[in-house]
Amino acid sequence: MFAYVGAVVISTLCGIPTGVQHRTVRGASIRGMVAGTIWATALVTAHTILGASPLVTLPEPELVLVPISAVVTAAICATSCVTARRRHTTRKVSTSVKDEA
Repeated sequence: MFAYVGAVVISTLCGIPTGVQHRTVRGASIRGMVAGTIWATALVTAHTILGASPLVTLPEPELVLVPISAVVTAAICATSCVTARRRHTTRKVSTSVKDEA
């Protein structure tokens, strides 16, 4: 279970900067959706191939994880994109105000 929780935490933390790299929220969302889909598909595929019983309760059917992960990672990337754009805009305004003074 710790490995799964660790993987989720690491993938979430890695998803935050990916949204910052995009100029549009749409681009960040699409990138997050693709990343979440790949991650969840790999997780479900590995679980199916190994055939081991899950250490945590998974939804039935397990494929439900794919759209859930896609939506969550898209939201994380979009949020980080919006936050970065706001910070960039705020810096521009504060720099121009200092220049005028």
